Amino acid sequence: MKDFCVKKTTVQTVELKVCEGCGSLWLRAQAGSRYCAGCAAWLSEFPAPRGRSRGRKQFRQRRKQENAVRAGMSCVAGQDLVSGGAR
Repeated sequence: MKDFCVKKTTVQTVELKVCEGCGSLWLRAQAGSRYCAGCAAWLSEFPAPRGRSRGRKQFRQRRKQENAVRAGMSCVAGQDLVSGGAR
């Protein structure tokens, strides 16, 4: 009888990516990190972000309300200032 050799192989899908930190090209496992190993180590020293900041939108809404008050109009968030008018 002949001896059969059975080889087990695994396939890993990789993607060619550009690091968002330094711009270098590298291969990452599918659905992996956005950063190369060097940048990932460097960024791990910083605290994790708490969440997405919505400050700019709130700033614009507050500025719109302040301008309406200065012009003598009543303003409610979400209403159009042109069609509202002063009452």
